[in-house]
Amino acid sequence: MIYYEIQDLKGNNLAGNMHEFSRAAEFRDKKSFSSHFNGKGIKSIEEDLGDIKVWVLVENEGDLLKSSKLFKKTLELYKTISLQLYKHYLVEVDAHGHMLTTIQAQIMQQIDMFADNSEFYGDSFSESVAKVSRIVEGDKESAARLICYIKKRMTDMRAHLLGVEIIHSGEQYEIKPVVVSLKRAILNQYAPFSEEFDESAIRIRFYFDESSEIEVDKNMFSLIMYNFFSNAVKYAKPNSEIRLNYVGDDNCLDVSMISLKMERDEINDLFNQGVRGRHAEDIPGKGIGLFVIRKSLELMEKKLMYISPEYGRNYNEDGFVYIENHFKFWF
Repeated sequence: MIYYEIQDLKGNNLAGNMHEFSRAAEFRDKKSFSSHFNGKGIKSIEEDLGDIKVWVLVENEGDLLKSSKLFKKTLELYKTISLQLYKHYLVEVDAHGHMLTTIQAQIMQQIDMFADNSEFYGDSFSESVAKVSRIVEGDKESAARLICYIKKRMTDMRAHLLGVEIIHSGEQYEIKPVVVSLKRAILNQYAPFSEEFDESAIRIRFYFDESSEIEVDKNMFSLIMYNFFSNAVKYAKPNSEIRLNYVGDDNCLDVSMISLKMERDEINDLFNQGVRGRHAEDIPGKGIGLFVIRKSLELMEKKLMYISPEYGRNYNEDGFVYIENHFKFWF
């Protein structure tokens, strides 16, 4: 077996499977050695590559342990892969950091539009609260809209962070199933998008009541519905409906809507990271939503969401081709 670990200069583990090696703690402080323990050959080496350190350990692999040349080639391969992985990691971290910084800046911009910073500050906390209260009293509607906007952006931030965790270290996420009201759980993730749906005259209709319950991990279900509605806002046909029907006997949630056409030959690929449909090329997006939905369902050991398009019902509007699509979840 070959184990490896990649660390940054601060000693943080970036990637690897060394945690699967039952005796890792025993050898962590003596990473360069070659010996036999209880009849099993173990060879290990750590190398400093500048920005990162790579630790490779080989246990009970006869050919690698007998041939120094083959062991060296294996180490060089892991070093090359590790450097590329680290560069990819830096790009990912930078992209996620940029996203969070953008959300923070957008929140501050909305607050600044509501009132100048100087109007919020007083000589004490109680004076600041009194000033803010007077501002809110003078324009309650704007204050309410600001609160809704901040709630939306905080939901975006939470979903983004959880999505990053699932994409990069999902195997370490601990699933905690609980029973929830299906309708309330869906509305909790729909609410942040309600203004955008209103602007596009897209209505949501439930064909089941709050008595319908499912057992899921709340974080994973929230992440699924967040990404689903995030896609629906972009791809659903304006002035249409999103219909949600739950069949308790089958434990199946069927969501139907008139949305952007997906060709038969691309549906399976759309669940992969960074893949977007041909008809979505002119709509901003990163092709991440269905991938996160897939990963979340896999972690809960649920079936993959099934997409069932009705190709006989086409709608053309503003240069886009829409059809009626059914999205089915089994919980």
